[in-house]
Amino acid sequence: MEFASPAVYDFHTLERPVKKLLLVVALCWPAPVMAQCAACDGHGSRGRGEAVSLGVNALLGGATAGARAWARGGSFRGGFVRGAAGGALVYAGKRVAAETFHGAGAVGRPLAAVGSSVVYNAGSGRGMLSRVMLPVGPLHLYLEPRGRAPLRVKLDAAAVAAAAYAATRPDSRLDAGESLASAAMVFRRGGAASQRVQGEQAAGVVTVLHPNFSGDVDSLQLRRITAHERVHVLQYDQGFLLWGAPFEAWVAERSPAVRAIHRYVDFGANVPAQYAAGMVLPYASRPWEREAYFLSRTRAAP
Repeated sequence: MEFASPAVYDFHTLERPVKKLLLVVALCWPAPVMAQCAACDGHGSRGRGEAVSLGVNALLGGATAGARAWARGGSFRGGFVRGAAGGALVYAGKRVAAETFHGAGAVGRPLAAVGSSVVYNAGSGRGMLSRVMLPVGPLHLYLEPRGRAPLRVKLDAAAVAAAAYAATRPDSRLDAGESLASAAMVFRRGGAASQRVQGEQAAGVVTVLHPNFSGDVDSLQLRRITAHERVHVLQYDQGFLLWGAPFEAWVAERSPAVRAIHRYVDFGANVPAQYAAGMVLPYASRPWEREAYFLSRTRAAP
């Protein structure tokens, strides 16, 4: 996330499928990114925007679970209903994680992960809470009370790679307190080269960049930017459980070598797919950015 005014893009130069996607986003999303304010709790469109975010997350969960259930020979309707309930819970987790109080991420991320787990289970023909994945930093904890292994721990390979990259960047340090409060690894970077507060997220790892650590940076702005990136962390978890995890399980079923590694490692197959989508869509038109801007009440710089 960079606080710079989004560029203006020529809609007519995009391919037809992308045009359709952007048209849907433009019709249903609450407000353009550049129109949002730094503290817009009283913004007139917030009620509509919250309803849209809830509806989109429920629709994603329902459609994904219904399609997977139908592909397995089950009921699309049954999968859709349960998946939509899980998607609504994902929205609730994002809503909490996007707040600025200390520990918002520690509450919101597990809540959203439970919702995404419900979507995964609905598509797999399982009970709604038969298996729950809880992300803890670079680890995925799988809770399956009635399974042969009630608790399994797997390494999130994509998060480990992202954390290693963040740790080796100049003037970077792990913020242990914020990491615990966000339920995700959060790195701080400073230095004279940074003239603006900025944030970025990769595979569930957050980096917040600002000119110095002396307290000169507006604290509310810093908290809101961190909250913005926390929403992206939850979107990463959502993408993994809705699409990445089913794909990895499908590949593991067909490859003994992959299956052996997959017992202990989640690869994060959703990461390259999201980056590919980011290359197609302009920054200001990416639905996941618009959701993060809206929920965290952040804005583009004037």
